[in-house]
Amino acid sequence: MKNSLYEHSLPALKTGIARCMECIAHIHLHFEIIYARRGISRVMIAGTAYTLHPGDCAIILPGLIHNHMNGDEGNTVFLAVCAPGFAGRYEETLKPNFAETPVISEKNIPKTAAYLLETLIELLGDNTNFTQYQYQITLSTFQLFFAYMLPLLHLKKREDTHSTNPTQHILEYIGQNSKRKLTLDIISKELGISKYIISKIFTTQLQINFNQYLNLLRINTAKKLLETTDLSITDICYESGFSAVRTFNTAFLKNTGFSPKSYRQKCLSGELKHKYDFYLESYPQ
Repeated sequence: MKNSLYEHSLPALKTGIARCMECIAHIHLHFEIIYARRGISRVMIAGTAYTLHPGDCAIILPGLIHNHMNGDEGNTVFLAVCAPGFAGRYEETLKPNFAETPVISEKNIPKTAAYLLETLIELLGDNTNFTQYQYQITLSTFQLFFAYMLPLLHLKKREDTHSTNPTQHILEYIGQNSKRKLTLDIISKELGISKYIISKIFTTQLQINFNQYLNLLRINTAKKLLETTDLSITDICYESGFSAVRTFNTAFLKNTGFSPKSYRQKCLSGELKHKYDFYLESYPQ
């Protein structure tokens, strides 16, 4: 399964133990922590590839393109995707910067920080009854973790990403407009970037062509709607950005191995699970 590119509606906190498998490049405005537990895991952050061995930790700051890549068979990571507020007083320090060293090796992680990660795993686990008391402990643990890790990231001021990182600008635009009719010509005109440059960015940086990428993005939207709503297949087709039900069914089957109807049935029966089986989807207000 592929993750959506521009995630607008993430809950405040999503965590879980999962396999780190290949997914489409994506952006969100949360922090993402990847703590390698077993085997070799790989991640791409802002165009740079990193390899994580057990005990290594990656911290991805908000607004950076990243994607998980295939690692060892059976590898597992602890994933935490948390709203900026979970960094506490360090939120304003982290948000306008980028990390020169977003991946910290096990030997360089302070013992207390490693302990805090293990504490978060124990706190969150498969807990679905998240009390206000547990939330406060979790929030404090995250803030203390960021306090220990902040000096290791070697922060630098982030420039205007639209001028210095056209890839991010392009992907943000597509993510926000995927339900509209989109072509390379339309994107080129809207953003003032040559369509040949846009095409090259997809093939060289993302290793996928524009039409494939747009289809995956729309299929991800369809998956979420199939999983979480009772909208008809036809309504989901158009809500996802497809122009015809036949085209939608063909693309969905090609990319998932299931028809939309079969996919919904298998999700409802529990036969299909998300690649990242996040346990905690919300927190007390």
